[in-house]
Amino acid sequence: MGFISLIGYINKVASEFVLGEIIDNSLTDEKLSNANGNIKDTVSNIENRIGWMDEFFSGIKFVAHRGYSSLYPENTLKSYVESDRVGFLAWELDPALTVDGTWVNMHDDTVDRTTNGTGDINTLTLSYVKSLTIDGGNNASLFKGMTVPTIDEVFSLAYRMKEKPVLFLNNRNATPVDGADTTSLSNIIKKYNYEKKTIIFTSISNFEGMRKVLPSVGVCADFGTFEPTDEELDTLKSYTPNAMASISYTVLLGVNGTSVVEKCKNRGILIQAHTVNSHSDVIKLKALGVNTILTDVCLNY
Repeated sequence: MGFISLIGYINKVASEFVLGEIIDNSLTDEKLSNANGNIKDTVSNIENRIGWMDEFFSGIKFVAHRGYSSLYPENTLKSYVESDRVGFLAWELDPALTVDGTWVNMHDDTVDRTTNGTGDINTLTLSYVKSLTIDGGNNASLFKGMTVPTIDEVFSLAYRMKEKPVLFLNNRNATPVDGADTTSLSNIIKKYNYEKKTIIFTSISNFEGMRKVLPSVGVCADFGTFEPTDEELDTLKSYTPNAMASISYTVLLGVNGTSVVEKCKNRGILIQAHTVNSHSDVIKLKALGVNTILTDVCLNY
């Protein structure tokens, strides 16, 4: 039974209980109050054990790595539009801060590789970044006049999609509690009512601030090409539900892969494999029991 179905079942049982009390003419204000309280407690307990991420990732999902980046320039609005067109239900973004405090979508520390400009992103103004054109990335020469989108613009695009995608924010910046960066990024998430469709994708040490501001936001620990330690997984468990480990597919398909998956599942941690561009590897990872796959290509078949 899915999470939503389970909640509906609880409400149905509760309604039948209350109706039975009415028929018996023994429903007092105290009993009604207690019944309502018990229903709320039961729903709350289930939500605390089964998060929105558990529901969304109940079947394997594919995450568009910087959009549909194998065919379109990465991290552009075009790459996300096309990823939606081929059926991706989740997008990965790369939030980076300009010197004047605006979040833009840029993977590298500099703008050199993907634009006609130069410089470290955190030393550049939004005005300068917006004046640049995208000239790097796959097939960039075919798409003239594209610019670096802000994170707000990507959220706006996602919000307008028929099937609103889950957004993975691969945030390399620390987000301390009550920090200005935490506030500005969380304000974008709240603006589009996206708390339960956003996953902060970074190192575990960067989770705390955003989770305190937005308690329901998802978190995904990036372990790169390393096998997570038991201590790291225990720390990540403290963020469950709505917690995930992103692990290289080479680790998951390696000698200790089955053990890593079991350790995660025993702690209630979801598993993402990155970055997978081979259908044969997808088949193996599905059999292993991963929940989501980060990819540059269309593997939605």
